[in-house]
Amino acid sequence: MCPPGTYAVGAYYGRLFALAGPTGPKGPSLYWRNCTPEPEFPYREPSMLFLQGGVDDVDHPFAIAQIASDGHCDTTGDGTFRFRYTHVCRANAVSPPTVVTVDPTSPSAPFFRSTTITGRAFFLNAPDGSARLVTFRSRGGFTQVTYPAFSFIAGDRVQWDLVVHVRCGDRDATEPSPIREKVLFYRRDGHLATGEFDEDGRWRGDSPSTVREGWTHIVGTPNGDVFFYNSADGSSEFGRLNDLGVYTREEWSPGTQRSEGTVGPGWKHVVAVGHTYLLFQNRDKKGPDGKLGNVDYVELHDGMVKVRPLELGKSHIPSSIGNGLVLLYDPDTGFVEVWGGVARELIALRSFEENTFQRGWRDILPIGIVDTRLKKLGKP
Repeated sequence: MCPPGTYAVGAYYGRLFALAGPTGPKGPSLYWRNCTPEPEFPYREPSMLFLQGGVDDVDHPFAIAQIASDGHCDTTGDGTFRFRYTHVCRANAVSPPTVVTVDPTSPSAPFFRSTTITGRAFFLNAPDGSARLVTFRSRGGFTQVTYPAFSFIAGDRVQWDLVVHVRCGDRDATEPSPIREKVLFYRRDGHLATGEFDEDGRWRGDSPSTVREGWTHIVGTPNGDVFFYNSADGSSEFGRLNDLGVYTREEWSPGTQRSEGTVGPGWKHVVAVGHTYLLFQNRDKKGPDGKLGNVDYVELHDGMVKVRPLELGKSHIPSSIGNGLVLLYDPDTGFVEVWGGVARELIALRSFEENTFQRGWRDILPIGIVDTRLKKLGKP
Protein backbone atom coordinates (compact mmCIF):
# COMPACT_ATOMS: atom_id res chain seq x y z
CA MET A 1 0.00 0.00 0.00
CA CYS A 2 1.30 3.44 -0.92
CA PRO A 3 1.68 6.08 1.82
CA PRO A 4 -1.07 8.73 2.20
CA GLY A 5 -0.83 11.66 -0.18
CA THR A 6 1.07 9.76 -2.90
CA TYR A 7 1.01 11.58 -6.22
CA ALA A 8 3.77 9.84 -8.20
CA VAL A 9 5.16 6.31 -8.29
CA GLY A 10 7.93 4.68 -10.26
CA ALA A 11 10.01 1.53 -10.42
CA TYR A 12 13.77 1.14 -10.69
CA TYR A 13 15.87 -2.04 -10.43
CA GLY A 14 13.25 -4.03 -8.55
CA ARG A 15 12.26 -1.23 -6.19
CA LEU A 16 9.03 0.74 -6.05
CA PHE A 17 9.39 4.46 -5.35
CA ALA A 18 6.64 6.85 -4.26
CA LEU A 19 6.51 10.61 -3.76
CA ALA A 20 4.09 11.69 -1.07
CA GLY A 21 3.33 14.69 1.08
CA PRO A 22 3.40 18.43 0.48
CA THR A 23 4.75 19.97 -2.70
CA GLY A 24 5.62 23.29 -1.09
CA PRO A 25 8.99 24.66 0.10
CA LYS A 26 9.76 21.64 2.27
CA GLY A 27 9.12 19.31 -0.63
CA PRO A 28 7.73 15.77 -0.73
CA SER A 29 9.05 12.64 0.95
CA LEU A 30 10.51 9.76 -1.02
CA TYR A 31 9.46 6.24 -0.01
CA TRP A 32 10.69 2.96 -1.45
CA ARG A 33 10.52 -0.78 -0.91
CA ASN A 34 11.74 -3.93 -2.66
CA CYS A 35 9.29 -5.38 -5.18
CA THR A 36 11.25 -8.56 -5.93
CA PRO A 37 13.32 -10.97 -3.81
CA GLU A 38 16.96 -10.08 -3.37
CA PRO A 39 19.04 -11.84 -6.07
CA GLU A 40 21.36 -14.71 -5.18
CA PHE A 41 24.30 -12.64 -6.39
CA PRO A 42 23.76 -9.09 -5.10
CA TYR A 43 23.59 -6.22 -7.55
CA ARG A 44 26.92 -4.41 -7.61
CA GLU A 45 26.87 -0.65 -7.67
CA PRO A 46 28.80 1.21 -10.39
CA SER A 47 32.05 2.90 -9.44
CA MET A 48 33.19 6.50 -9.73
CA LEU A 49 36.77 7.56 -10.42
CA PHE A 50 38.10 10.67 -8.64
CA LEU A 51 41.22 12.22 -10.17
CA GLN A 52 43.65 15.02 -9.38
CA GLY A 53 46.26 16.58 -11.60
CA GLY A 54 47.42 15.15 -14.88
CA VAL A 55 49.03 18.38 -16.11
CA ASP A 56 52.59 17.31 -15.25
CA ASP A 57 54.70 14.19 -14.66
CA VAL A 58 54.44 13.86 -10.89
CA ASP A 59 52.48 11.44 -8.72
CA HIS A 60 48.77 12.31 -8.76
CA PRO A 61 46.28 10.68 -6.38
CA PHE A 62 43.09 8.96 -7.45
CA ALA A 63 40.27 7.23 -5.58
CA ILE A 64 37.54 4.76 -6.51
CA ALA A 65 34.13 4.86 -4.82
CA GLN A 66 30.84 3.02 -5.18
CA ILE A 67 27.67 5.10 -4.89
CA ALA A 68 24.48 3.15 -4.19
CA SER A 69 21.02 3.94 -5.53
CA ASP A 70 20.11 5.50 -2.16
CA GLY A 71 23.09 7.89 -2.33
CA HIS A 72 25.32 5.96 0.09
CA CYS A 73 29.02 6.17 -0.82
CA ASP A 74 31.87 3.79 -0.01
CA THR A 75 35.49 4.35 -0.99
CA THR A 76 36.87 0.99 -2.13
CA GLY A 77 40.41 1.90 -3.13
CA ASP A 78 42.94 4.58 -4.00
CA GLY A 79 46.39 5.02 -5.48
CA THR A 80 48.56 7.30 -7.59
CA PHE A 81 49.53 7.58 -11.25
CA ARG A 82 52.18 9.54 -13.09
CA PHE A 83 51.29 10.68 -16.59
CA ARG A 84 50.00 13.79 -18.34
CA TYR A 85 46.50 14.10 -19.76
CA THR A 86 44.19 16.86 -20.92
CA HIS A 87 41.01 14.78 -21.47
CA VAL A 88 39.60 11.75 -19.71
CA CYS A 89 36.41 9.75 -20.24
CA ARG A 90 34.97 6.35 -19.60
CA ALA A 91 36.07 3.77 -22.19
CA ASN A 92 33.79 1.23 -23.79
CA ALA A 93 33.14 -2.08 -22.07
CA VAL A 94 33.93 -5.19 -24.10
CA SER A 95 32.73 -8.78 -23.79
CA PRO A 96 35.11 -11.46 -25.10
CA PRO A 97 33.74 -15.04 -25.33
CA THR A 98 32.54 -16.41 -21.98
CA VAL A 99 35.00 -18.75 -20.25
CA VAL A 100 33.41 -21.83 -18.65
CA THR A 101 35.25 -23.68 -15.89
CA VAL A 102 34.37 -26.45 -13.42
CA ASP A 103 34.58 -26.19 -9.66
CA PRO A 104 36.73 -29.21 -8.67
CA THR A 105 34.82 -29.56 -5.39
CA SER A 106 31.48 -29.85 -7.20
CA PRO A 107 31.87 -31.01 -10.82
CA SER A 108 28.12 -31.05 -11.32
CA ALA A 109 27.91 -27.28 -10.80
CA PRO A 110 30.00 -25.53 -13.46
CA PHE A 111 30.88 -21.87 -13.16
CA PHE A 112 31.42 -19.23 -15.76
CA ARG A 113 33.69 -16.25 -15.49
CA SER A 114 31.94 -13.04 -16.43
CA THR A 115 34.54 -11.73 -18.85
CA THR A 116 32.96 -8.38 -19.62
CA ILE A 117 35.77 -5.87 -19.18
CA THR A 118 34.58 -2.68 -17.51
CA GLY A 119 36.16 -0.15 -15.16
CA ARG A 120 38.17 1.33 -18.05
CA ALA A 121 39.07 4.98 -18.57
CA PHE A 122 40.72 6.63 -21.57
CA PHE A 123 43.28 9.40 -20.94
CA LEU A 124 44.33 11.61 -23.85
CA ASN A 125 47.12 14.18 -23.91
CA ALA A 126 45.75 16.27 -26.76
CA PRO A 127 48.83 18.39 -27.63
CA ASP A 128 50.90 15.39 -28.75
CA GLY A 129 48.21 12.74 -29.27
CA SER A 130 49.61 10.29 -26.72
CA ALA A 131 47.15 8.33 -24.60
CA ARG A 132 46.59 5.57 -22.06
CA LEU A 133 43.79 3.07 -21.61
CA VAL A 134 43.60 2.21 -17.90
CA THR A 135 41.59 -0.64 -16.38
CA PHE A 136 40.97 0.05 -12.70
CA ARG A 137 40.30 -2.45 -9.92
CA SER A 138 38.02 -1.71 -7.01
CA ARG A 139 40.85 -1.68 -4.45
CA GLY A 140 42.94 0.80 -6.45
CA GLY A 141 45.15 -1.39 -8.60
CA PHE A 142 45.19 -0.85 -12.34
CA THR A 143 46.67 -2.06 -15.61
CA GLN A 144 47.31 0.16 -18.60
CA VAL A 145 47.98 0.20 -22.31
CA THR A 146 50.07 3.12 -23.57
CA TYR A 147 49.86 4.80 -26.97
CA PRO A 148 52.80 6.90 -28.24
CA ALA A 149 52.66 10.47 -29.52
CA PHE A 150 50.48 11.09 -32.59
CA SER A 151 48.36 7.98 -31.94
CA PHE A 152 45.22 10.11 -31.45
CA ILE A 153 45.55 13.26 -33.53
CA ALA A 154 42.88 14.82 -35.73
CA GLY A 155 43.56 15.56 -39.39
CA ASP A 156 46.54 17.76 -40.25
CA ARG A 157 48.02 17.00 -36.82
CA VAL A 158 45.51 19.22 -35.06
CA GLN A 159 44.49 18.21 -31.54
CA TRP A 160 41.02 17.09 -30.50
CA ASP A 161 38.86 19.48 -28.47
CA LEU A 162 36.39 17.02 -26.89
CA VAL A 163 36.57 13.32 -25.98
CA VAL A 164 33.45 11.64 -24.56
CA HIS A 165 31.93 8.23 -23.90
CA VAL A 166 28.72 7.53 -25.86
CA ARG A 167 26.29 4.69 -26.49
CA CYS A 168 24.96 4.03 -29.95
CA GLY A 169 22.84 1.73 -32.07
CA ASP A 170 19.88 1.90 -34.40
CA ARG A 171 16.58 2.54 -32.59
CA ASP A 172 13.63 0.58 -33.94
CA ALA A 173 10.66 -1.39 -32.66
CA THR A 174 12.63 -4.59 -32.14
CA GLU A 175 15.77 -3.06 -30.61
CA PRO A 176 14.86 0.04 -28.59
CA SER A 177 18.08 0.12 -26.58
CA PRO A 178 21.61 1.11 -27.59
CA ILE A 179 23.74 -1.89 -28.39
CA ARG A 180 27.31 -0.56 -28.36
CA GLU A 181 29.58 1.80 -26.45
CA LYS A 182 32.10 4.03 -28.20
CA VAL A 183 34.59 6.80 -27.53
CA LEU A 184 33.83 9.95 -29.53
CA PHE A 185 36.40 12.57 -30.58
CA TYR A 186 35.36 16.03 -31.77
CA ARG A 187 37.22 19.01 -33.20
CA ARG A 188 35.49 22.39 -33.16
CA ASP A 189 35.67 22.71 -36.94
CA GLY A 190 33.12 19.86 -37.08
CA HIS A 191 35.49 16.92 -37.54
CA LEU A 192 34.20 13.86 -35.65
CA ALA A 193 35.55 10.34 -35.15
CA THR A 194 34.38 7.36 -33.12
CA GLY A 195 35.68 3.91 -32.30
CA GLU A 196 36.12 1.20 -29.69
CA PHE A 197 38.89 -0.48 -27.76
CA ASP A 198 39.00 -4.30 -27.86
CA GLU A 199 39.87 -6.50 -24.89
CA ASP A 200 43.61 -6.07 -25.54
CA GLY A 201 43.40 -2.30 -25.89
CA ARG A 202 43.65 -2.16 -29.68
CA TRP A 203 41.78 0.80 -31.14
CA ARG A 204 39.14 0.01 -33.78
CA GLY A 205 38.23 3.30 -35.41
CA ASP A 206 35.15 4.01 -37.52
CA SER A 207 35.18 6.13 -40.65
CA PRO A 208 35.50 9.85 -39.74
CA SER A 209 32.59 12.18 -40.41
CA THR A 210 31.60 15.80 -39.98
CA VAL A 211 28.91 17.56 -37.94
CA ARG A 212 28.16 21.19 -37.21
CA GLU A 213 31.14 23.22 -36.04
CA GLY A 214 31.44 25.18 -32.80
CA TRP A 215 30.09 22.74 -30.21
CA THR A 216 31.58 23.25 -26.75
CA HIS A 217 29.89 20.30 -24.97
CA ILE A 218 28.90 16.82 -26.12
CA VAL A 219 27.06 14.46 -23.75
CA GLY A 220 26.02 10.87 -24.33
CA THR A 221 22.98 9.56 -22.43
CA PRO A 222 22.44 5.96 -21.29
CA ASN A 223 19.49 5.85 -23.69
CA GLY A 224 21.82 6.39 -26.64
CA ASP A 225 21.11 10.03 -27.43
CA VAL A 226 24.07 12.32 -28.14
CA PHE A 227 23.50 15.94 -27.14
CA PHE A 228 25.49 18.83 -28.69
CA TYR A 229 25.61 22.26 -27.04
CA ASN A 230 27.31 25.60 -27.75
CA SER A 231 27.73 27.60 -24.53
CA ALA A 232 28.58 30.78 -26.46
CA ASP A 233 25.23 31.18 -28.26
CA GLY A 234 23.03 28.61 -26.48
CA SER A 235 22.35 26.55 -29.60
CA SER A 236 21.87 22.80 -29.23
CA GLU A 237 20.71 19.65 -30.97
CA PHE A 238 20.66 15.94 -30.31
CA GLY A 239 20.54 12.72 -32.28
CA ARG A 240 22.00 9.22 -32.40
CA LEU A 241 25.01 7.35 -33.68
CA ASN A 242 24.57 4.04 -35.47
CA ASP A 243 26.89 1.04 -35.10
CA LEU A 244 29.34 2.57 -37.59
CA GLY A 245 29.54 5.91 -35.80
CA VAL A 246 27.38 7.80 -38.31
CA TYR A 247 25.40 10.60 -36.65
CA THR A 248 21.74 11.32 -37.45
CA ARG A 249 20.03 14.35 -35.98
CA GLU A 250 16.78 13.63 -34.12
CA GLU A 251 13.81 15.16 -35.87
CA TRP A 252 10.65 16.05 -34.01
CA SER A 253 7.22 14.71 -34.86
CA PRO A 254 5.04 16.79 -37.25
CA GLY A 255 2.75 19.20 -35.45
CA THR A 256 4.88 19.49 -32.30
CA GLN A 257 6.94 22.47 -31.24
CA ARG A 258 10.71 22.25 -31.25
CA SER A 259 11.20 23.04 -27.57
CA GLU A 260 9.57 23.96 -24.31
CA GLY A 261 11.80 26.72 -23.03
CA THR A 262 15.36 27.34 -24.11
CA VAL A 263 18.65 26.07 -22.76
CA GLY A 264 20.35 29.40 -23.32
CA PRO A 265 24.06 30.32 -23.34
CA GLY A 266 26.59 30.35 -20.54
CA TRP A 267 26.37 26.85 -19.08
CA LYS A 268 29.70 25.39 -18.00
CA HIS A 269 28.77 21.82 -17.00
CA VAL A 270 26.35 19.47 -18.77
CA VAL A 271 25.84 15.91 -17.47
CA ALA A 272 23.37 13.09 -18.08
CA VAL A 273 20.86 12.15 -15.35
CA GLY A 274 19.09 8.88 -16.10
CA HIS A 275 18.14 7.85 -19.62
CA THR A 276 16.71 11.05 -21.13
CA TYR A 277 17.57 13.92 -18.79
CA LEU A 278 20.42 16.42 -18.67
CA LEU A 279 21.56 18.73 -15.90
CA PHE A 280 23.04 22.13 -16.82
CA GLN A 281 25.03 23.99 -14.19
CA ASN A 282 27.39 26.94 -13.86
CA ARG A 283 28.64 27.78 -10.39
CA ASP A 284 29.34 31.35 -11.56
CA LYS A 285 25.96 31.87 -13.28
CA LYS A 286 23.17 33.64 -11.39
CA GLY A 287 19.64 32.34 -11.49
CA PRO A 288 16.39 34.35 -11.49
CA ASP A 289 16.69 34.74 -7.73
CA GLY A 290 20.19 36.20 -8.05
CA LYS A 291 21.91 33.22 -6.42
CA LEU A 292 24.98 31.61 -7.89
CA GLY A 293 24.85 28.02 -9.04
CA ASN A 294 21.78 28.23 -11.27
CA VAL A 295 20.62 24.86 -12.63
CA ASP A 296 18.43 23.77 -15.56
CA TYR A 297 16.92 20.27 -15.74
CA VAL A 298 16.34 19.26 -19.37
CA GLU A 299 14.38 16.36 -20.87
CA LEU A 300 15.11 15.02 -24.36
CA HIS A 301 12.02 13.42 -25.92
CA ASP A 302 10.64 12.94 -29.43
CA GLY A 303 13.03 15.48 -30.89
CA MET A 304 12.03 18.07 -28.31
CA VAL A 305 14.03 19.82 -25.62
CA LYS A 306 11.96 20.46 -22.48
CA VAL A 307 13.66 22.89 -20.08
CA ARG A 308 12.82 23.30 -16.39
CA PRO A 309 14.82 25.79 -14.28
CA LEU A 310 15.61 24.55 -10.78
CA GLU A 311 16.36 26.85 -7.86
CA LEU A 312 18.78 24.57 -6.04
CA GLY A 313 21.13 27.38 -5.08
CA LYS A 314 24.09 25.01 -5.42
CA SER A 315 27.54 26.04 -6.63
CA HIS A 316 28.84 22.48 -6.86
CA ILE A 317 30.24 20.77 -9.94
CA PRO A 318 27.96 17.95 -11.19
CA SER A 319 29.09 14.50 -12.35
CA SER A 320 26.91 11.74 -13.73
CA ILE A 321 27.14 8.58 -11.62
CA GLY A 322 25.74 6.20 -14.19
CA ASN A 323 22.76 4.66 -12.34
CA GLY A 324 20.30 7.52 -12.72
CA LEU A 325 22.02 9.68 -10.11
CA VAL A 326 24.14 12.82 -10.20
CA LEU A 327 26.86 13.81 -7.75
CA LEU A 328 27.35 17.50 -6.85
CA TYR A 329 30.84 18.23 -5.57
CA ASP A 330 32.45 21.40 -4.23
CA PRO A 331 36.23 21.12 -4.76
CA ASP A 332 36.90 24.01 -2.38
CA THR A 333 35.22 22.46 0.67
CA GLY A 334 34.78 18.74 -0.09
CA PHE A 335 31.00 19.03 0.37
CA VAL A 336 28.99 16.49 -1.67
CA GLU A 337 25.33 15.87 -2.42
CA VAL A 338 23.82 12.97 -4.35
CA TRP A 339 20.61 13.65 -6.29
CA GLY A 340 18.36 11.29 -8.22
CA GLY A 341 15.69 11.79 -10.84
CA VAL A 342 12.30 10.47 -9.70
CA ALA A 343 9.04 11.11 -11.58
CA ARG A 344 10.60 13.91 -13.64
CA GLU A 345 11.87 15.65 -10.53
CA LEU A 346 15.32 15.86 -8.96
CA ILE A 347 15.31 14.59 -5.39
CA ALA A 348 18.15 15.04 -2.87
CA LEU A 349 19.08 11.55 -1.64
CA ARG A 350 22.05 12.20 0.60
CA SER A 351 24.49 14.94 1.57
CA PHE A 352 28.01 14.71 3.02
CA GLU A 353 29.39 17.47 5.20
CA GLU A 354 32.43 19.55 4.30
CA ASN A 355 35.74 17.67 4.35
CA THR A 356 33.97 14.29 4.15
CA PHE A 357 35.33 14.08 0.62
CA GLN A 358 38.89 15.15 -0.11
CA ARG A 359 39.21 18.62 -1.58
CA GLY A 360 40.66 19.42 -4.97
CA TRP A 361 39.46 16.58 -7.18
CA ARG A 362 39.80 17.76 -10.76
CA ASP A 363 37.89 15.09 -12.70
CA ILE A 364 35.09 12.81 -11.51
CA LEU A 365 33.63 10.23 -13.87
CA PRO A 366 31.73 6.92 -13.85
CA ILE A 367 33.68 3.84 -14.93
CA GLY A 368 31.01 1.15 -14.54
CA ILE A 369 31.15 -1.99 -12.43
CA VAL A 370 34.78 -2.88 -11.81
CA ASP A 371 36.32 -6.35 -11.39
CA THR A 372 34.79 -9.64 -12.57
CA ARG A 373 33.52 -12.48 -10.43
CA LEU A 374 32.74 -16.19 -10.73
CA LYS A 375 29.02 -16.88 -10.93
CA LYS A 376 27.31 -20.25 -10.58
CA LEU A 377 25.50 -21.59 -13.62
CA GLY A 378 23.81 -24.47 -11.84
CA LYS A 379 23.47 -28.04 -13.02
CA PRO A 380 23.95 -28.59 -16.77
